[in-house]
Amino acid sequence: MSTSSNTTDLTANHENIQANDDLFADEIEDQYNINNINLTQSITDSQFNDDDMYRIIQTKFGQLDRYNFKSELLQNTDTDDLKPIRSSLFELTKKKEHVLLESRLIERTHRENGPSIDEKISDDIYTLFNFLEGNLTSNELEPLISRGRRNTNAHFDTGKNSVHEVLNKMTNRETSTQGNSYILATLLEIKQSFNENLKTLNDKIETITEKFECEIKRLVNVVHDKDRQIYSLKTELYDEKEKVTRLRSEIKLQSQDLKDQED
Repeated sequence: MSTSSNTTDLTANHENIQANDDLFADEIEDQYNINNINLTQSITDSQFNDDDMYRIIQTKFGQLDRYNFKSELLQNTDTDDLKPIRSSLFELTKKKEHVLLESRLIERTHRENGPSIDEKISDDIYTLFNFLEGNLTSNELEPLISRGRRNTNAHFDTGKNSVHEVLNKMTNRETSTQGNSYILATLLEIKQSFNENLKTLNDKIETITEKFECEIKRLVNVVHDKDRQIYSLKTELYDEKEKVTRLRSEIKLQSQDLKDQED
């Protein structure tokens, strides 16, 4: 009877432990999901810009050759996505290559038996990205640039999707929690690294500024010392001139006295 009772107690304890473990695991998973949601919501669409687009392209496709780059890009996007991507990279290109500031991209069209618009734009994106990476020269951008005059009143078609919508899609924010967390973590890491580098740079600038100010003060003191020395030397020179003048006068008087005595 005692053995049966002990067995029952052990079974009950085991079930309680298992239930507690399951509850603990659920709490951990819930906390992870909450943290992930908070992380996702902490970066809003308004914080995305052309640099973010470039970094995402770099992260997802940066190591691929032209064929695989375009293939992967086309699998993850459509025309309405590709146009904002191309526009973002071109804006960064204009910042790097100032002669292109007044330029605009050529409007891609589809010709019978020719490459599709998507293929052409994806090739443009590959070219722009590799120029930003330093792998291409500005001359290789010429096929992308419109030869027509720039119309400042024109509204060019950049696709139905905004840059923010494309970034959301590229990072799979709604469909892939794991991929989303990776991209967000990467962006946060880049931001943190930038802030750290900026702080280091500011510290260096502050140190250089302090040294510069100290050197300026030292040079100012040196100049003042030299001015005082020059003034002192001028005073001494004036005194010496006065002495010479007096000696000449005395010599002249003595000469006159001697002459008078001889007479």
